[in-house]
Amino acid sequence: MKKILLSALIVVLSLSIFVGVALAKSNNKGLAKAFEQLSKKLERLDFDEDDFERGTVPMSLVINGNGHVRLTRAMVKSVNGDNISVEIWKLNFNLHKMSDTQVFGLGKGEINWSDIKINDILDVTGQLDESTTALIHAKIVHDRSALSQSNQEEINRLRERINELIRKLNEILGRLGQTPLPTPTSSPTPSPSPTPTP
Repeated sequence: MKKILLSALIVVLSLSIFVGVALAKSNNKGLAKAFEQLSKKLERLDFDEDDFERGTVPMSLVINGNGHVRLTRAMVKSVNGDNISVEIWKLNFNLHKMSDTQVFGLGKGEINWSDIKINDILDVTGQLDESTTALIHAKIVHDRSALSQSNQEEINRLRERINELIRKLNEILGRLGQTPLPTPTSSPTPSPSPTPTP
């Protein structure tokens, strides 16, 4: 009888240990799966720095626990010296130009802070001020609307070359008795229209 009880006790203990190990593995797999799902969701919130510089990231607002801020596709609402007011997701922030603030136009060419205009679209990285609400000390600003000086020079050079080729084509058409093409006037780079005041 003692042998039967001892055998039954050993079987019950063995089954308990087996079930306990199986449940622990199951829980670990569940935790691993939950962690994997959380990681995938976080990856969707993150974006590549190269995408940020190319301007291919949709409108976003990211503030981490240290107060580091990243605004993507923020619209300039007002410009006042070293301060620029921007709006993103119906929230307003003030950007403050620091001595080390870098400003870039399209094509990664450096531009001046004063080149930023109302209705320009900006990508900004900076630090949130701890004492003033919604004030960002701008570190890097990418103005998606402003052309860098080198890009503007290249556009002007290409525009002149196109006009020169049209003049040559018109000379040839004139010799052949054909109607010449209209010569385009050099049009300035369009600037955004000011925001109407209510």
